[in-house]
Amino acid sequence: MMLVMNIVLCYTEGDGCTYSCDTVRPIVWESCEAALVEFERACTVAFHERHDFMFAGFEFDPATFFHPVGERQEARFFAPDFLTVDEWFAQYGADAQ
Repeated sequence: MMLVMNIVLCYTEGDGCTYSCDTVRPIVWESCEAALVEFERACTVAFHERHDFMFAGFEFDPATFFHPVGERQEARFFAPDFLTVDEWFAQYGADAQ
């Protein structure tokens, strides 16, 4: 039997100019590290194939996590936060009330 954890996936999305919002998604995975590894893999494949992808029951646009960097404006992956529920409440709990 595989043990699973309740994890909070947090990221900011927007158009880079006129709006942005913090998005929080509850997921169940074996660990934060394992979720991050699988998320990055799925996001990278979807980014190169130019389509959205499903992860833990939610649809994501990979362009949210890839941003141009440097003189050549090469796309670089910026990972969302994967936090345990306790970590999320310690970091955001006071702001969420």
